[in-house]
Amino acid sequence: MEPSKLQFSKGEAIRFGWNTAKSNLKFFIVFFLTILLIIIPLSFLSDLPMLLNKDLEVISSVLNGLTNAYLTLVLYKVWLTFAEGRKPTYKEIIYTYTLFPRYLLSTILFTLAVIGVLIPGSLLFLFGFLGFYSLLNLGFLLYIALAIIAILIVISTYLYLKFQFYGYFIIALEKDVGPLEALKLSSKITKGVKGNLW
Repeated sequence: MEPSKLQFSKGEAIRFGWNTAKSNLKFFIVFFLTILLIIIPLSFLSDLPMLLNKDLEVISSVLNGLTNAYLTLVLYKVWLTFAEGRKPTYKEIIYTYTLFPRYLLSTILFTLAVIGVLIPGSLLFLFGFLGFYSLLNLGFLLYIALAIIAILIVISTYLYLKFQFYGYFIIALEKDVGPLEALKLSSKITKGVKGNLW
């Protein structure tokens, strides 16, 4: 079936998630408590450079970002395994570390695509604002600024909806998909259904 022909029910998706959570409550309680026990020390360790020296704030931010990215990848594994109709084993969950480098690269590309659109647009607006400040009424410039920001947010949201499923492909296809290909596959399956996803 063509991706553009694929449809899904939001209500059915919510029901599936709710029923899966209810029938596997013990697993999710243990899983999230384990995650919590991992996050607290990791959060402390990632904040340690900044606590020792304020100049190391960038290192702390990077470590926090890496921790969050890895935990997100673990969650993808759990969700996809339940979507396949089975409960994930802890061995499978731990195995996700082997996929982390390609997931991280995809995440960087995804972030550049989604947020990167806002940076040049914002700079363009800033230079335009400074250049035409003396020629135009300030109120008119405000309307232009709001229009540019609105357009950039729409473009950024569109790119987010288009590429958001890259992590699932990295988990589902494992070593058979690279970072760029995962983004392309996400683009393919969201074709024609972005409105429903929104």
